[in-house]
Amino acid sequence: MPKASAAATYIFEGVWTNWNKGSIFGSTLTLKPDDAALLSPAITIIITLTGPPLWLLFRFTLHQLQATDDKRNYLYFQVQVALRNTNTGLGFLWRLICIILAWRHKSGSRAFRQVTPAALLVSTYVAILFGTALWVPRLLNAGEEVLSRSPWCGWYDQDYLDAIYSQDIQSDDVVRMAMEYENNIQSIYASILQHVDICATSVDGCNTLPVKELTFTHSDSIGDCPFDYSVCHPNMESSIRFDTGILSSNKALGFNAPKQDRVSFRLTAQCAPLDDAKFVSGWKYVAATSGTPPYQISDADYGLSDTSKRNVTFSVTAKPLKCKERMAVPPYVLKANFAPPGGNISERTSTFNPMPELRLPYADTHLLMLTFNGAYEGPVTDPWFASGIDDDADAFCQSSNRTLYTRDLPITTIGCTQQFEVCNADADAPMMSTSCSSPLSLSQLSNFMANSNTTALFNHRQRATVDRILDAANGASFYYVIDGLSQSTVAPLQARHQIYNTRSLALPPDQWRVETTYWFSILLSYLQQVSLQISTGQFAASTEYINVTQPSTTDAMQHAAYDVCRNQIIISQRYRSFNLFGLILTLILCIFFMTLGPFIEDIVRLVCVWRSANKEVGTRLEMWFMNHDLEMLRHISQKTKGFRWSIDKHGGIPVTDAANVAVVYDLGKPLRPKTKAEKRSQRMRKEMIDRENNRQKRRENRNQSDV
Repeated sequence: MPKASAAATYIFEGVWTNWNKGSIFGSTLTLKPDDAALLSPAITIIITLTGPPLWLLFRFTLHQLQATDDKRNYLYFQVQVALRNTNTGLGFLWRLICIILAWRHKSGSRAFRQVTPAALLVSTYVAILFGTALWVPRLLNAGEEVLSRSPWCGWYDQDYLDAIYSQDIQSDDVVRMAMEYENNIQSIYASILQHVDICATSVDGCNTLPVKELTFTHSDSIGDCPFDYSVCHPNMESSIRFDTGILSSNKALGFNAPKQDRVSFRLTAQCAPLDDAKFVSGWKYVAATSGTPPYQISDADYGLSDTSKRNVTFSVTAKPLKCKERMAVPPYVLKANFAPPGGNISERTSTFNPMPELRLPYADTHLLMLTFNGAYEGPVTDPWFASGIDDDADAFCQSSNRTLYTRDLPITTIGCTQQFEVCNADADAPMMSTSCSSPLSLSQLSNFMANSNTTALFNHRQRATVDRILDAANGASFYYVIDGLSQSTVAPLQARHQIYNTRSLALPPDQWRVETTYWFSILLSYLQQVSLQISTGQFAASTEYINVTQPSTTDAMQHAAYDVCRNQIIISQRYRSFNLFGLILTLILCIFFMTLGPFIEDIVRLVCVWRSANKEVGTRLEMWFMNHDLEMLRHISQKTKGFRWSIDKHGGIPVTDAANVAVVYDLGKPLRPKTKAEKRSQRMRKEMIDRENNRQKRRENRNQSDV
């Protein structure tokens, strides 16, 4: 069977609830791009069509508020007529400006004071309309969070795990599965390492996870050794402590659930350089044997390793290398070892039996061992990278006489502890002392969750969520990060970026803190990404190795696990999610205004009929009808021509006999300023008339003198 696809392949289309935003405001409609491309302009068209009815409602209301049967000057009536017959708010504001400018020199008009209230109200309306136009898209936008629902959600099949971890003679199929398993794990770590490096400088490639990265704090614990003080480096001023704080399963990992079904978790770790001078031997010469050239070996003894043939924790061999030979060897080599608390060694998980000074009752122990095959350009005082011995420059491809520095000890070690903690409440909710477990190792936390007294503190959905977190946390440790990455890529060190050929730039005295911080960010990224891959089945080399979580009506835990599988939130910029509450609210308001606007006059008329005693309401409504442009045309024609008019029953439009005719000037000439051409033409006509009158007077005077 094939490998499962990425989470973005299984995006759910339809209505769902984003519990991070609540049951009402979290109602979400997710659509594929083609459908979203149709819905978005449809909403825009509906909102656009709502504009005219909404303006009609507003100007009708404003007109009625300003209507009165008291005596007012004609400025007041101009404003009312303009309000009645202007189809847009901006158009009415422009007409108000023109009216104010026209009346500003008329004494006693108080144009600005009289028009200001209407101008302020309409300006507020226009501002609110523009603000709403900008706010509605944000209301409808539910963000980039979507649901991923894969048919391959689950964890490794137990028979598959037993087979690949079996110590018995295995069949070819089991060997093939074990190789597939190891290769797949290494590829996962390699992709996570790339993800961490990318996300440190850019958001590109970090857009699928619910959050870009899990945050954590790191602080120095002055004079504090995570183990017995006798094993820590004597020059260590402080250890470094990492703490994620209480993280929400919803926000950190995208497990979409209401508050009562959420859990919180916490990861802590503490690291410090160890006193390798006590536990690491110098180079020991081993003489040549038949078929084997002489070589040197160094041992680190912090407890017997299950893979060591020398009854030590780790050994490294070396032989004299020429420049070209040294370039072919990896400069840095990392080796990780792990042991659960108390020295209770499990064949499947532990790699060494730690000395008593390294055993802790409630934390996992990790040893991170470093060897370096190159040289530094300067002395290094960092306890883990310590180098202060001059060496032969010719062995490191250094043609000049510059001094190079090699390691003080063949092997140096950092020891780390790691603990996990879970809580049966959301990180944002108040927590009681009984809400969280004590900081424990991963195996102890698994036993804690299996305890019958503990299960009563967590409901089925919370227990299924914790199971998902613990499955992902299996590889989220210093040991698995170093072990997985050391096999698949170059050593996971920030110091590797300072190397060219066989030489490295000198490193700062706190480089070991940089490296442990880097590893902790990687293991958190592993926890984050694998918890997502469990929901899709992508964690496994093939879907045939997955025990797929199926729905069940009888097994409550299986049903809860299925609910967790069906509610994995991811980030997608391809699909479009709409806020269903905002969408429905917008449609209801648009339909309401589109329905009410055209019928507001009829509704108010019915109210007036019902409340016939209220004369003031009737007068205001009469002014609304009288200020209509067609109604004013009827009045003018009646005054000038005496035409008789009637009102159409359905549309309320005044009509007259079709035989009644008029020319435009029967309604009066417009009162408007004359243009320059009209003034010049009038002046020329007047001059012509004056000349003609003068000639006529001269003729009359001449005739009289002749008589």
